[in-house]
Amino acid sequence: MPCCSLHDGPSRGNIIGRTCSKQQLMKSAMAVLALMLVYRCGYVRCATVPQDSTDMLALIDFRQAITGDPKGFFYSWNNSVNYCNWNGVTCSKTHRGRVREHNLTGQSLEGKISLSLGNLTILKILDLSSNSLSGQNYLGGPIGAWIGKFKNLGT
Repeated sequence: MPCCSLHDGPSRGNIIGRTCSKQQLMKSAMAVLALMLVYRCGYVRCATVPQDSTDMLALIDFRQAITGDPKGFFYSWNNSVNYCNWNGVTCSKTHRGRVREHNLTGQSLEGKISLSLGNLTILKILDLSSNSLSGQNYLGGPIGAWIGKFKNLGT
């Protein structure tokens, strides 16, 4: 984008610098920013994420803490399937995209229970029975210390 030339005077005509109008400067800045964003995707994983992805990210974090899945329970937990259709996940009909139930009973899973489950704020049913999940969370505290975050869990 051409900028305006700054001359040293009418008699000499030598260019001593360049100045740009605010509009030209803004166009240049936007072009540079666009290039930075495009080329940055080569270094950072770029993806389209749903507008309210808190529940999906909580489930992914939970899955990453599982070290053993002998029955292949998590086979459906991938990008080609909406997280509301993942095994053991039931989303609310009234709160679109929000996890209402997380049922992992009897899957013989091994690993730790991720604190991110606390981000499933409308969760009503959480069944982790018949698995080998540790009784300590990532912060080293007992499960009971953070289970109170689930205000909507039924009894």
